[in-house]
Amino acid sequence: MPRTMSNLPHEVEVELISPKKAAEYLDGTFKRNRPIVREVVEMYTTRIEDGDFLNATAIVFASVANEDLVLVDGQHRLSALSKGKKSLKFTVQTYYLNNEEELATLYGTLDIGRARNLNDSVRAHAMPEETGLTQADSTKLASALNFVVHKRPAFNIKGRMSGTFHDQILRAKEWLNEGIWYFDTLKAAPQPMKTIASRKAIVACAMITLRGYPSKSKAFWRGVLLLEDTSPDDVRFKLHMKLVDMFTRSRNTEAKSTHVTCWQCASIVASVWNAYISNRSMSVIKGLTTIVFKRCRWKEEKIHGNTKKGDKKSEPVKKKS
Repeated sequence: MPRTMSNLPHEVEVELISPKKAAEYLDGTFKRNRPIVREVVEMYTTRIEDGDFLNATAIVFASVANEDLVLVDGQHRLSALSKGKKSLKFTVQTYYLNNEEELATLYGTLDIGRARNLNDSVRAHAMPEETGLTQADSTKLASALNFVVHKRPAFNIKGRMSGTFHDQILRAKEWLNEGIWYFDTLKAAPQPMKTIASRKAIVACAMITLRGYPSKSKAFWRGVLLLEDTSPDDVRFKLHMKLVDMFTRSRNTEAKSTHVTCWQCASIVASVWNAYISNRSMSVIKGLTTIVFKRCRWKEEKIHGNTKKGDKKSEPVKKKS
């Protein structure tokens, strides 16, 4: 039988790995592994300390030509474990390979399955049936709230740093009043505003204002989305036209200079919101340098000195029994 990835000789065992042992295993990380993502390690560390870490995926080692073991999969989990005080049981798979080419192939074969995403979890938790929101709107609400609760980096937080999918769904259920009102209002919006205002940056801006200043926010968003009770001089009318112009130009060209980031979008919405609640006119719609939603207790927290140092490459070490 020809030797393939499906029939490589290997062993499987369950091992209780301590922080000290995790650090030893990290010394043998595959030298061409992807760089460590600090935020992921921090997230895993917190979950391990809180007792919420599910270690369902095996730690994978490889022995090439009967030499010392190389850590192929598990560097983020072991990095997190090494920083704490708790030991955890892991399933450990050890593959016995003939050469470096097989090692590279094994590494490239791992983690290529389709990972479950937030949308899958929303469906699994029957959130649409429970809330009355559509599947798409339920997922948009849960995703947008990551921008609401994390002010650093503002409107740029990665989903993996916002807790488990279950955490995000529970959070969305706490914002159902605001979410249901917004998406119901959005149904009546004309195109292309209906599509534009379903983007998570704008949904997040709506959640911030609807929760922070409900007596003013509903009239604000009806004006922006539906142009209700507005005139060309109204800042809500101007924001509507600004968003349509921005996203139309972004869609019609591939130039990076026209790409609209979530932060840029939020800075413009916040600027107009602040003018609206202050009864101030705007001749030109411009974004803020620091995102602040007045009367909503929401202000961007800046990141200072966020530099990353390169990881030191290490040589493989023997796995001790």
